[in-house]
Amino acid sequence: MKSSDARRGKGRVSRAGRVGCAALGALLLASATRAEIVDVYVFDFAVSVNLPDLPVVDPVIYAGDTIRWVWLDDFHNVVSCAGQAEEWESDVFQAGDTFVYTFTVPGVYQYYCAPHGHDNFDGTYTGMGGQVTVLSVPGPGAWVVVGLCAVATIARRRRNAQAGYGG
Repeated sequence: MKSSDARRGKGRVSRAGRVGCAALGALLLASATRAEIVDVYVFDFAVSVNLPDLPVVDPVIYAGDTIRWVWLDDFHNVVSCAGQAEEWESDVFQAGDTFVYTFTVPGVYQYYCAPHGHDNFDGTYTGMGGQVTVLSVPGPGAWVVVGLCAVATIARRRRNAQAGYGG
């Protein structure tokens, strides 16, 4: 590389390019390690991501995430309905106990409390129970597009600033 090229920035990665690549790397790393634990409360013949006195809401998670059921009342359990891609069954627990299950296959999973509901053997339940929706994790390609857009935006703003156009 000629010294005149170095002064003009030829053959070097610009600061915007380095920032964009770092952002892209962080996004890819975050997508690969994004597993979460979501609490679902078991109480008063209901299960919900919300505490009692708030609307009952079923969790929506990504494959690789974990549901942690937290017992607020006694004598309940969680059992997956038969015939689903994933199956689990907890013991009958007391208030203060927890049970965790990590979902790996996207889908909609129905479950029930055996003492207070039952499996209809068609993927549904009757009585006390709930549903977990497991979404596919966005692939790295989705993050590449975000990263490339960020790099292009940074480069454009830098050129505009150097040309005196503002942002």
